[in-house]
Amino acid sequence: MLGSNSTYLLVAGSDRILITGDALFDDVSDIARREEPNVLIVNAGSAMFWGRQRATMNSTEVRRLATEFAHAVIVTVHLEALNHCIETRDRTREMVAGLPHVLVPEDGEVVLIGSPS
Repeated sequence: MLGSNSTYLLVAGSDRILITGDALFDDVSDIARREEPNVLIVNAGSAMFWGRQRATMNSTEVRRLATEFAHAVIVTVHLEALNHCIETRDRTREMVAGLPHVLVPEDGEVVLIGSPS
């Protein structure tokens, strides 16, 4: 029902940043295995499509992604963005506790990854 997801890969030197649109674990994992990013920016929050189909990863899938791609920084976005996101930042933080490479920023928070050149 949702169609294909939009995913973008930004490459600058050795940095490979994968930015996903609304997508679930299998799609993101498949693309990340192929593209080998060192940063993944993923929509989370378990957004629901018409109240019956998830459009974004839930916190369990974010944890799975973080386990599978332990070498990459994972930044979760889209959390609490709209009323169709049924999982909170706090829930996501609970699920990724102990995984320092997963960031769950607040609205408007600036996230710096790596060191400036």
